[in-house]
Amino acid sequence: MASTGLFYHRIANTTSLNLTNANAVARSYAVDLNASQAGTLGNNAYRGFINTIAINFTTLVTAASVVVTICKDAAGDQPIGAFTITLQTGVTTPASGGGSVKLDIGTALTSPTVYYFFRTNAGTLTLTNCETTWTE
Repeated sequence: MASTGLFYHRIANTTSLNLTNANAVARSYAVDLNASQAGTLGNNAYRGFINTIAINFTTLVTAASVVVTICKDAAGDQPIGAFTITLQTGVTTPASGGGSVKLDIGTALTSPTVYYFFRTNAGTLTLTNCETTWTE
């Protein structure tokens, strides 16, 4: 009998986005789940589960959480899930920090690209990094 196991993948986007509490196509990332990333284990064909989304931010003003809506289309009209990330401020810089959410999305996609749309619960912040991990 062959052994089984999981391959873990990491996709990162470091494009800065200025977030508010309104939905907007301009505040989104296209995430190619087939993208090659340094340090990735296994192959890069998407056929698995999106496990976590982790974000980092700066210039936090009032926001306590970020809602991430994952969609199959760039317009944001075909959502496959929405999740709230509670923000944790930095130890030395209270206007910076991060947060993460654990997911379990296993969906059949006709394209390996999904789109993340971000908005705060209130106030503003600058999103500086978003990492996605997924397993197969």
